[in-house]
Amino acid sequence: MKNGTNAQWRSDNPISTDRKPEIPRVLLMRHAQTFANANDYFLGQLDEGITEVGERQSRRAVAGLVAWKPDRIVTSPLLRCREKIAEPAAEALGVPLVVDERIKEFDFGPLEGKTFSEVIEKGYPFPWGPGSEEWPPDGGGETMGHFVARLSAAADDLEQFEGRTAVIAHGGVIRIPFVGGLVSTNRTLFPKNTEGLCRQGGTVMAVSRGMGYTGPRVRLFNRPELMVLELQSEDAP
Repeated sequence: MKNGTNAQWRSDNPISTDRKPEIPRVLLMRHAQTFANANDYFLGQLDEGITEVGERQSRRAVAGLVAWKPDRIVTSPLLRCREKIAEPAAEALGVPLVVDERIKEFDFGPLEGKTFSEVIEKGYPFPWGPGSEEWPPDGGGETMGHFVARLSAAADDLEQFEGRTAVIAHGGVIRIPFVGGLVSTNRTLFPKNTEGLCRQGGTVMAVSRGMGYTGPRVRLFNRPELMVLELQSEDAP
């Protein structure tokens, strides 16, 4: 598998020829549960496998993709995305599969394989927040600027595609720290309304990130949120 051109990505999907014309859509799908997810340690670009729960989740993900009938599938090269979901779905559908190095997970360098509590207790430098000025350390790792730049380039390419595109990637890719969501369901890149109070004209919309988890109680780059709204009439004293 290798990166393809835009023309390759627009190859016809014989399964989807009966669909009515529609606006371009992008489906972002995260890989299934890894051993790191189940045991609360950092996993970026290390290519480790998935748990038994992850195997079941991957099979359901493939079935979901086949039902959605994308015209192409774009995947991270890491096996938890490519081998477990993207390749079997693309084979079942007969659609192009493009492996894009730019949508790999964040490179945590020396933090890879360390538990969250260990990193906090020992005060290791971290890519964001307190101590981020010491990142990346001598042991390697990726700067946040580089991470955002490569994802921005990948997002620019997604904007050009027609039909339905499924992207199989990682939690950090789908929601970038300090930037927010990568793409909305209607294919708007870096959408503004991903959390908090969003105002337009005289209308206010409350957007919550929600409380859900898949596996361990860790949501990388996307902390849980419960919103409490107090509604008051403009006529109230």
